Amino acid sequence: MEQKYCMKIYEPWRKKVLEDGIVVMTCSQPVNLLYRHHYFELGYMAKGTARHYLNGDETVMHEGDYFIMDLSAAHAYFGDDACEMVNLLFYPWIIDPTLSGCEHLSQLVSHFLIQYLPKNLSSFSDRIFHDTHCRIRQLIEEIAKELYFRQPGFQAVVRAQMIRLIVEIMRRMGEKQQRSYSRITQDVIAVIERRYASALTLREVAARLGYSPAYLSRRFHADVGQSFIDYLQRFRLEMACHLLTTGKKSVAEIAAMVGYQDVRFFYQLFKRTYQCTPSIYRRNNKIDQKPQG
Repeated sequence: MEQKYCMKIYEPWRKKVLEDGIVVMTCSQPVNLLYRHHYFELGYMAKGTARHYLNGDETVMHEGDYFIMDLSAAHAYFGDDACEMVNLLFYPWIIDPTLSGCEHLSQLVSHFLIQYLPKNLSSFSDRIFHDTHCRIRQLIEEIAKELYFRQPGFQAVVRAQMIRLIVEIMRRMGEKQQRSYSRITQDVIAVIERRYASALTLREVAARLGYSPAYLSRRFHADVGQSFIDYLQRFRLEMACHLLTTGKKSVAEIAAMVGYQDVRFFYQLFKRTYQCTPSIYRRNNKIDQKPQG
């Protein structure tokens, strides 16, 4: 990893991640005590070895190992004198403004721009993986170079490379997991993605697929970790956010387009989820603006 393209631990990296939504930094300190932050973190062991502590578990990291952490996770590591940890810290809105309220890795990777749906993804936010072919390292270096040189259009390039990086990580996780959603759940998600704008119900989907509502509900929740209605509402709201930030239709029109004829209910649900009204969200998250943070 070429350190000249990365920020150092003693530089104002916190300011940079707030401004750009992303920073790549190196840390050669053999001891990094327990800390917690409010952005996603990808940690990559570029050199040496270290004992890594996350959620009460200890793992020995070697060169080429990496992990990815949810927001607000706390971790620490104790490395040898030659260790060099590269940290990619980012807010999810750098990928798409509609992700500004995203708090979990599962939400990030199931977003419509990525659409990766691994089973039991939460179990991977505290695991160590190895970069066998150095592909993860290469993508991190490409992102670091774009952020360092800041040539015209670098934000768009970083956004595209981040999507590539996340998909690549998910592929590696999927290979290790060797499991996926059940066929039933995949069918339910396909129906939601095609018919989310209609008055869709679990009973209707169950009848369409030939299962009882109770059985379908249990299987879906076991795979996805949330109920059918919660998943449907989250998907509708993500599509609404996309329409708010990329188009000029009224809030009432957008509500109807994503399946809500009751505009008042749509406002209530939106505000409960994003802590602001749809109009304020649109103003703060225009696709050609950097979200306020």
